[in-house]
Amino acid sequence: MVRAPFDGQVTEKSVAPGEWVAPGRTLFTLVDDDPLRIEMSVPEAAVRAIQKDQKVEVIAIARPGKTYTARITRIGGEIGKTRALIAEATLDPQSDLVPGMFAEAHVTIGETPKPVVPRTALVQRGKLWHAFAAVNGELKERIVQRGPDLDGDRVAILQGVAKGDQIVIDAKADRIEDGLRVVQPAAAREPTRDAKGPAAAKGAETAPGDPGRAQGGKE
Repeated sequence: MVRAPFDGQVTEKSVAPGEWVAPGRTLFTLVDDDPLRIEMSVPEAAVRAIQKDQKVEVIAIARPGKTYTARITRIGGEIGKTRALIAEATLDPQSDLVPGMFAEAHVTIGETPKPVVPRTALVQRGKLWHAFAAVNGELKERIVQRGPDLDGDRVAILQGVAKGDQIVIDAKADRIEDGLRVVQPAAAREPTRDAKGPAAAKGAETAPGDPGRAQGGKE
């Protein structure tokens, strides 16, 4: 008779009834799925901000639009070769997730104000996001690091835009391109049309307390 060391589900069977087996051979793979846990890779810079019982928001790739809650229950003791620390979070019971699913784990580790622009101010080219800023009477195309979506069709920008920058509010408008000449009246603070066409812009706002996040994970 073979006894399971803990309650769980058999996910793989390596032998058949009546088969002879040698000592040490794996007979079954048993998964402890109550509760489910997610393993996270925490960047080295964020390690000091990670603590046990910290709240984790989990988004499974196979469950778009749904957010699950977990708590950090174990923190690794050393930085790995990838310059990250492995931490483990336990999901709230009765979730509809299945062992082996891939997911993103988000942990709030601090709050830092970030510039905010309208979603229409960004245009994606390949895997990169671009925005256009008015600098000394010309539009300059910038590669930006996009942050989380906010309410009111706004987007936080993690890198590439600073508070107060004059950003084109419709990056997909006709003839918007790097080097386009614009005129910025001091009172309106918006570029006006030139010989090539209109280029509307506005100053980048700042979102109060957009959270910094550590990400990772496979359940």
